[in-house]
Amino acid sequence: MDLLIKGGKVVLPGGQIEANLGIKGGKIAGIFAPGNNPEAKQVKDVTGCFVFPGLIDPHSHYGVYNSLEKDFVDDSQFAALGGFTTVLN
Repeated sequence: MDLLIKGGKVVLPGGQIEANLGIKGGKIAGIFAPGNNPEAKQVKDVTGCFVFPGLIDPHSHYGVYNSLEKDFVDDSQFAALGGFTTVLN
């Protein structure tokens, strides 16, 4: 694994679970039970924190301050950099 995120409360569609996440190539490669720590190049201990695989921004301002076309290009990239996987206008 490239990264192991351990000790967090992983938020899933059905609720939250305590688990470790293995990341490889920028994608979630495995969800592991607490205590199951596969070898990784980097380890982040996030004990007590919530871990979201992607965030939703339900309130954006595309096309308000700039053209709609420009905002869709620029603001979508900014959202992705911040961990947002869905943006609603």
